[in-house]
Amino acid sequence: MSIYHHGIKGQKWGVRNGPPYPLKRYRRATAKDLNAIYDTLSDDDKYKVTGEKMPSPSKFVKNDEELAQYFCYAIVETYKDVPVSAFMWQNWHGEQTAAEVITRSGEQYRGKGYATDVAKRGKEWFDRNPKLKEAFWDVAAENKASIHIAEKLGYAYNPSSIAIDRYGTKWVSYEYRKPGVKMWWED
Repeated sequence: MSIYHHGIKGQKWGVRNGPPYPLKRYRRATAKDLNAIYDTLSDDDKYKVTGEKMPSPSKFVKNDEELAQYFCYAIVETYKDVPVSAFMWQNWHGEQTAAEVITRSGEQYRGKGYATDVAKRGKEWFDRNPKLKEAFWDVAAENKASIHIAEKLGYAYNPSSIAIDRYGTKWVSYEYRKPGVKMWWED
């Protein structure tokens, strides 16, 4: 019997190419955590989060009370006690909710799997919550990284969801449902 290594040329056994270690910690997010991440974003990235161009809001959320008002669940991922990524379920109505993910700006934080990891944790919470049946992930069509995460986590593209906002940005929606639940466009 032979064992073959089907890896990348030059790859060494036991070497991880994922997020830096030590492993991240997850906890309930506070307004301070979310604002610390939001403050690092460019104006363009702030627009993708808030939907508002100039002037961008100075804070993502004002305080923990506002956080609780808008989001039914929010977790933050930290690396060396620095908030690097957050995932929030936005309060909607009844059985629906909207997913939102933000990642700290900067080369050392992008492309490391932080957003994917925290979004997986958020989706696990959604799946355990019996009241919630469907979720929406609205994203600017040019935000390929966010679209990739949504698809990786099982969100389905809704072809009838394309919208152009007042700034001319094209937005699309990815939607997730629990097994056995039909999406409204499938009827």
